[in-house]
Amino acid sequence: MAVGDTLFWDEPEANLNPKLIKLIAALMHILSENGIQLIAATHSYFLLKELDLLSKRDGEIEPRYIALMMDNDTLVIEQESQLNQLDNIVVLDEELSQYDREMELNYARG
Repeated sequence: MAVGDTLFWDEPEANLNPKLIKLIAALMHILSENGIQLIAATHSYFLLKELDLLSKRDGEIEPRYIALMMDNDTLVIEQESQLNQLDNIVVLDEELSQYDREMELNYARG
């Protein structure tokens, strides 16, 4: 790959241990620092957050976070420069929902 190239990567976290996801995020960040544009599709909030932390750490990379979702029959597209500016992060919503269900179950058991 050379400066100015674009890498399209579909679910780079697929089948990886979270420790390796951190390495993938670091690799993606290094590629970006070296002039490679990365376009990645992911369902991993862990990977999103790792990339967000890396971009905030040095401030050299200007990420774009794009969320796609369906609202009835309409495609809704959000685009922000910071992860926490997105209104709809479905993967985060589902992780929080799962946590809430677990807490309810644990509370009900006493």
